[in-house]
Amino acid sequence: MVPMRTDPEGLLLLGGSSVRFGREKMNTPLHGAPLYHAAYRAMSGVCRHIHLSLAHPDAAFEEPPDVAGCSWDTIADRYPGQGPLGGIGAALEERDLLVVAGDLPAIQAASLERILSVSRDSRAWLVAARAGSSGREQPLCGLWRATMREALATYLASGRRSVFGFLDQVPIQWVDIEDGELTNINRPEDLDLLTRMS
Repeated sequence: MVPMRTDPEGLLLLGGSSVRFGREKMNTPLHGAPLYHAAYRAMSGVCRHIHLSLAHPDAAFEEPPDVAGCSWDTIADRYPGQGPLGGIGAALEERDLLVVAGDLPAIQAASLERILSVSRDSRAWLVAARAGSSGREQPLCGLWRATMREALATYLASGRRSVFGFLDQVPIQWVDIEDGELTNINRPEDLDLLTRMS
């Protein structure tokens, strides 16, 4: 008998400092909605519940859209100032999480499903996206397993915060997807370019 599929929980990273963007980024409009809503909609196609990772408990954000079959809540960083790993460390606990950075508005639900499909037969601690043409790796778009929570807690407690520095000690499997889907919005001109391409 084939076991019933259980959709994963997701973690949408919204706690960045937006230094390069020059102002608060995640609520910046894209096609009439806050930037992060695009990634939220993609995740809601494969997740039954999404945790919104905030830098601190009273961080301002516009609520995500209502999507049938998908609920959400917020989780504040347990390790303030330690970047995306701080947000992941606060949420990982006992469950695997599909992690997506909120500034990846071009990501598609089909690509997230491909990552999840690969992860079902993989023993890697992280199964994440890689741009198929350029080979650019994006660990903040992938399934992070609860297996790594103790190693991550130890790494964060040491004061380190580099994502790739931590991943040097983690078994990873990369899944190739379209380069454009991994377009990071780091500066206002990145958003302008994405808007023109849409």
